[in-house]
Amino acid sequence: MVTPQVSHHPEGDIFLVGSDGVNRSTDDGQTWQWRNNGIPPNLASLMFSMTMDSNKTIYAGSAYGVYRSTDNGGAWAQWDSGMPSGDVRALNVTSKGYVFAGIYNGGTYTGNALFRSINPVLGVPQHKEILP
Repeated sequence: MVTPQVSHHPEGDIFLVGSDGVNRSTDDGQTWQWRNNGIPPNLASLMFSMTMDSNKTIYAGSAYGVYRSTDNGGAWAQWDSGMPSGDVRALNVTSKGYVFAGIYNGGTYTGNALFRSINPVLGVPQHKEILP
C-alpha cells in the first residue's frame, strides 16, 4: 500500500504522489491532472515520496529511484545516479539545494541508507551515501 504524499508550492500548485503516480492541482484541489509523462507506467503505482525546491523543481521517490521534473510536473526523468535500487521513502531539499533521499532496501544492499546529491548548483544527478 502506498501512502499519498503532498507537496505544495507557495505560488499555489499542489502535487500529490500516490498509487496512481503524480497528480497536480492548480485550483486548491478542486480538480487534478495526471503528471506521469516520463514515469514508466509500471512505476506510477510505486511512488512513495515527493518534495519541491524554491525553483519548482519537483522530486518524486519511487520503488526504482528518484525522478525529477524541472517544468512543474510536465515531464519527468530519472535522477538517481550513484544510488542503489530500493524504495525512496523520504525526500527533502535543503535551502542550499541539496537533495536528501532516504532509501529502504528491506535488508538488501546495506539495509536502510541516506543519500545526498553532490552538486546542488549544477543539478547533477549524482549522490553520495552519507549514512549506512
